[in-house]
Amino acid sequence: MYRPGVAEVIAFDIVIHAGVPILVVWIAGRLIGLRTAITIGLLAAAFDLYMIVGIYQDCNAPPICSGPYGNSMGSCTFPCDAPIGWMLHTFVRYGGPISVALLIAATFLQYRQLRRQKQF
Repeated sequence: MYRPGVAEVIAFDIVIHAGVPILVVWIAGRLIGLRTAITIGLLAAAFDLYMIVGIYQDCNAPPICSGPYGNSMGSCTFPCDAPIGWMLHTFVRYGGPISVALLIAATFLQYRQLRRQKQF
């Protein structure tokens, strides 16, 4: 079974969380106007920050423990301990901050370019 590497997960995170919103910001800047493009870019960056903080809080929550039942011992389930947990940690530590930085940079460059063209 294929298991993606860390670099592939980071690249996928960046494409989904930064590439698509940057494309939408560019299209909005060309077709609608400067204020709409800047609003979309900043809202996308704020949403990414919201996701990073939410996942970080969820992954650092205390474990859910169950007591012994019958002949079995008790067990504890840690948040983000599933097979997909390492992908969440990778997003919180690397993919998310890179995506936010790219979104803010692209929004600023879009603002500067459209401002130069006097489309505000």
